[in-house]
Amino acid sequence: MKIIFSRKGFDRTSGRAPSPIIDGVPHSLPIPTDRYPSETTYGNLDLGDALSKVQSKYAARCFCHEDPMFWEDRCAFGQTSAAQSHLKNNGVGEGDVFLFFGLFAEVGTGDPHHRIFGYLKVDNVQQIGSKPRGDEVE
Repeated sequence: MKIIFSRKGFDRTSGRAPSPIIDGVPHSLPIPTDRYPSETTYGNLDLGDALSKVQSKYAARCFCHEDPMFWEDRCAFGQTSAAQSHLKNNGVGEGDVFLFFGLFAEVGTGDPHHRIFGYLKVDNVQQIGSKPRGDEVE
């Protein structure tokens, strides 16, 4: 089993601020995007309020790159192109674990720090390419 640390979300480069910790709960803000085809906004993900609590130029209407995606007890994580090849070339596959971490700070009072906010144990790997159609995943 391999353990892979994967940095995600807002930081001083992507988003220009740490993701917020609100009432003790970390809210990982996906990175903003205008390069990737995205139909997802911070508002779609109910993150508009959390986004408004950080010093950022982004708003609820802005597009973001939701990766990884969490819902209920499931998680999906996608890599394409060179990143996908890197994982394949290093033998990452079923049974391996990704630990997702990011930069966080308590709203208004906290010092920025990194913390793990989620994980994924790989059940299966599906090669879907850099332009998925959406019907490749069962």
